[in-house]
Amino acid sequence: MKTISRTTIWALLLSVLAGSVAVVEAGTGRRKGTSGAQELLIPLGARGIGLSGSYTSGIQGVEAMYWNPAGVAVLPGSAEAMFTHMNYLADVNVEYAAVAAKLGEFGTLGFSIQTLNFGDIAITTTDYPDGTGETYSPNYITLALNFSKMMTDRIAFGLNVKVVSETIMRESATGVAFDFGLQYQTGVRGFKFGVAMKNLGPNMRFDGPDLEQTVQIPGTEPGSQPRPLRITAQEFDLPSTLEFGTSYEMSVMAQSSLVISGTFIHNNFSYDDFRIGGEWSYDNMLFVRGGYSLSPDLPTEEAMYTFTVGAGVKFSLSPTMSIAVDYGYQATEFFDDNHVFGIKLGL
Repeated sequence: MKTISRTTIWALLLSVLAGSVAVVEAGTGRRKGTSGAQELLIPLGARGIGLSGSYTSGIQGVEAMYWNPAGVAVLPGSAEAMFTHMNYLADVNVEYAAVAAKLGEFGTLGFSIQTLNFGDIAITTTDYPDGTGETYSPNYITLALNFSKMMTDRIAFGLNVKVVSETIMRESATGVAFDFGLQYQTGVRGFKFGVAMKNLGPNMRFDGPDLEQTVQIPGTEPGSQPRPLRITAQEFDLPSTLEFGTSYEMSVMAQSSLVISGTFIHNNFSYDDFRIGGEWSYDNMLFVRGGYSLSPDLPTEEAMYTFTVGAGVKFSLSPTMSIAVDYGYQATEFFDDNHVFGIKLGL
């Protein structure tokens, strides 16, 4: 067993201290709706969604790139790839692909891409409120580069660098966001602890030619030429979060196990969440999942998400290759429920 360095211990203590501050400064509804780049909060991965996002402390492999970048370091093999399709709110489709590979002592590198398909949206004006006959489709893309490493046999660290691109007609905004994650396997068998700080970065701002207009300046002499004026869009913050999670895995009968997990999510721009989940697995081949999300300070009639369920199967194609098929369901209010389908290939 490797010895835990003093630097690592200090890092853990600082993470706990940061979490304590976050709990004191708990999220409220006063800043709700004041951040942008909300696609960064869309959950990705059928397993994580089936567990309601509660497995910050123990989720592993390429799917961990969204939930906790440290978990990517714990790939079950040498490489893994994942592809998911999600029917999200208001008929928006979310496509996601990710790949990660171990590079020896250097660590693990991963890459992911997320796109949103809004479909065709009718262009309306004050003169044509029912539509001009033209349409447009926003283009939202998020690219992420992941680096993760097992610092000791118990501690994994991970970092995501994300490029966020949003385009609406001829206006666009581009930003950079960072995720940091830590997972710690305690000395107690089956008990894990995890921390993730997500979506940290500078503000974003939309700009483009449609923000420029030609107007007649008030008070100018008759016959004066109109002058171009450019509207400066307001900057917006990224929806940063701080997450703390614990989990415990136990054997319940021959060839089967049960994982119980919980995560506290401090949202800087909305109410805080408590999430719990459980996963039963048989022979590392069949999986059944469930979870629940609770925001104690959020009025019941405003709650968007409540419970989730999911299932998956995993097969060995050869001694060195496996394939897993997963499904996740997230119940929602005000919109149709969310469904996500995913495939993972492992080497």
